[in-house]
Amino acid sequence: MGLCVFIDEHEDAVRRDLLDRGFRLSQVGTDDGMSWRDLLAFVREAPQGTAIFRASLDNEEDAPWTIEAQLLAAIADGIHVLAWQNSGGSRADKPKPIERPGFRPEKRVIRGDVLSIDELSARLGMAPLF
Repeated sequence: MGLCVFIDEHEDAVRRDLLDRGFRLSQVGTDDGMSWRDLLAFVREAPQGTAIFRASLDNEEDAPWTIEAQLLAAIADGIHVLAWQNSGGSRADKPKPIERPGFRPEKRVIRGDVLSIDELSARLGMAPLF
């Protein structure tokens, strides 16, 4: 039953991937086509990069990258940093890495009270510095 619901919700993706493998959705369950059990395995084990895989994600932007895409991003990041280092860029100009799916950099917020040097020394158990 779950397979029928998935097909109903993502019919275009299932059709596209079946066509890519030489099948049609209309052939499922027929003698000359694919069994329903085979279609279930086909949908459950859809590899990364297929329409079915993308359709099954909650957010397509969070889809994991292929190893090739990860390596290309790492190479591009390395080249950007190398070019920045060779140009004598300032710390503010340091290139940001290519955003990877599923990774949201944390925004660091540092909060607290400002301590005088004497208060800091007392908290650390040190003699006053001045």
